[in-house]
Amino acid sequence: MRLRARVIALALVSVLAGACSAHAADPRSTAAHRILFGLGTEADGDRAGTLAKSASLGMLSSWYNGPSDLRWMSGWESSEVPHDYAAGYDMHLVVWSGESRTTFSTPFGTACGKAYPLSQAFLADMERLARIFHPADGRTLYVTLFTELQTYACNGNEWSGSPQTTAYYEALKSQYTAAMGIFHRLAPGSEVSLGWGGWQARWNGPATGAGKSLFKHFASVLHASDFESFQMMSSDTDTADILAMTKQLKRYGPVMLAYYRPPEGGAAVTREHLRAVLAPAFLTRLSGLGLFSMAFMSEEWFAGDPTSLGMVQEAIESFGCRPCAKPAKKARSAHAAGRPAPRAR
Repeated sequence: MRLRARVIALALVSVLAGACSAHAADPRSTAAHRILFGLGTEADGDRAGTLAKSASLGMLSSWYNGPSDLRWMSGWESSEVPHDYAAGYDMHLVVWSGESRTTFSTPFGTACGKAYPLSQAFLADMERLARIFHPADGRTLYVTLFTELQTYACNGNEWSGSPQTTAYYEALKSQYTAAMGIFHRLAPGSEVSLGWGGWQARWNGPATGAGKSLFKHFASVLHASDFESFQMMSSDTDTADILAMTKQLKRYGPVMLAYYRPPEGGAAVTREHLRAVLAPAFLTRLSGLGLFSMAFMSEEWFAGDPTSLGMVQEAIESFGCRPCAKPAKKARSAHAAGRPAPRAR
């Protein structure tokens, strides 16, 4: 009886060990392939939505679209924000400007583009936002500044399309450095990035610093950033674009897909794109390249369809982390000294 019991026990150990080995061999279960999944246009609505109640989201995103948003965001400082941090979420602030473009003077010459992002008023508003979203102990505030930055200048997507464009982007880099310093000073625990439109890697125009050639003109601020971020909205070639942008930005640091939404066209189109973007092999590849976070812009386009919702839930269950470790920072001193920075994990 004792021998039989021992055989049974050894068999059970063997089965359990095999299961553990199989689990460890699955790239979805390894720490190296964990992804911080987020959701949002505004945290208060999204944390009460279908996805947040049915999956372990790690991050809530909120958009700042201009000074008028401060009127209602100010009330969050003592309510929504501490509540969300206490609930275990990291927070993500997306800063965007939708104003019209104009011509104005900068220290770099006459520029043409959106004026508010380059104003002193903008920096004062960033101070207010840093205080509102100040992270709690153990939590992180991720900030995507100037999202879709290529749309800010009058002649976007290229560096030297006109002298006014070059002056605008030089001023934007300076303003970005100042705004990043504000978040680091007033909101310790915050991580800051420059937000790219996800179409920039589709072509290359070295003569004017267009397409892929635009990245090198922002290299100094990309290296100085805590992470890199880009968006992907309504792209028929979203998997190719996501992969291309991740490859471009991983040179500078860990990468976040700051907000994703597939093309419009009904449930069938949504399912097709989610099936490709959230495929385990694709997520594993992205994570291996340095993508540490992915946020869905909203749940309105998938929560009402059980199939689409199920794919999102499965991706979060298989690849998501909560809490997630912060992405490794670059060695800025090495970059400043002209030596290549070590590869980020």
